[in-house]
Amino acid sequence: MSSNNQTYATYRRLLVYARPYFTRVGISLVASLGVALADVGSVKLIQPLVDMIIVDKNYALVNLVPFVIIGIALFKGVSRFVQEYFIKTAGQLVVQDIRNDLYRQTLRLSMGFHSRTQGGVLMSRILNDVGQMQRSAADVLVDVMRESFTLVGLVCLAFYTDWRLALVAFVVLPVAVLPASIIGRRIRDYTRRGQETMGNLTSVLQETISGIKVIKAFGTEELECGHFRRENLTFYKFLRKTLKYDSLSAPIVELLASFGVAGVFWYGIQRVLSGSITQGELFSFVAAVLMLYGPVKRLIRVNNVFQKSIGAAERVFEIMDSLMKTNRFSSTST
Repeated sequence: MSSNNQTYATYRRLLVYARPYFTRVGISLVASLGVALADVGSVKLIQPLVDMIIVDKNYALVNLVPFVIIGIALFKGVSRFVQEYFIKTAGQLVVQDIRNDLYRQTLRLSMGFHSRTQGGVLMSRILNDVGQMQRSAADVLVDVMRESFTLVGLVCLAFYTDWRLALVAFVVLPVAVLPASIIGRRIRDYTRRGQETMGNLTSVLQETISGIKVIKAFGTEELECGHFRRENLTFYKFLRKTLKYDSLSAPIVELLASFGVAGVFWYGIQRVLSGSITQGELFSFVAAVLMLYGPVKRLIRVNNVFQKSIGAAERVFEIMDSLMKTNRFSSTST
């Protein structure tokens, strides 16, 4: 199976586990819309505040500003709490079901499989790989939903305000997708290989603890320490590569975003001077663009975390598939 097909199959299997908790996901989805509306609304209000209060000098509206700001913050805070609570609990329930199924499948595997597979490797799959999924589940689900809605809302606001400026601002976004996708694939591959090394490390630790009497009797402590250090160093090398690509994504996006922001300021000031747009429209547009690149960077970072989770999920499902392969082999032999 190719890498893309395997990744797609992993997505589908994760969705099957999420199906019983779609109600929680739906509630969180509605709350995510509330968070996005609050962000877009706060940006949209910049235009009337600048044009009506500062430019037109309608100072009577100043007294309403604190109430509007506090009201938006309250609405966003409630929406964010509901969104995070329900999606995080849904993610943890999904991972709990996966861990239970993985443990059940491990017990049902044949003695031949267990004799061929080190106990530490199985422990690593159940603890480390599922743990990686559990750490990723909450952050990925929360951020993807919230940032996606915010991103769409800000893009719509930008094009509604001035489509010419929007084209200048967003011409760099498609360019950022390519390096982000390449970085994501590298992170997934190195996470998977790192988790395999962690399985070896767990096996060394398990064998050391279970055979400590033999190690003491033959005085091979330093030999075992050397073995553990080598496995630990191998794990660090894969982890270092994952951290390198993870740290590289944000600077690339920021560099590309600077071209869009520079173009917006250059072209936007010209349009204000020519009378095509008002100062308030320019300030509102610039605020939308500056806020928009935040969700873009966070979504790329979330993609990196998600790729780590997929790398771990593929290893978890390998164990579950081992039982089906064993049963298929047994029925064929019979």
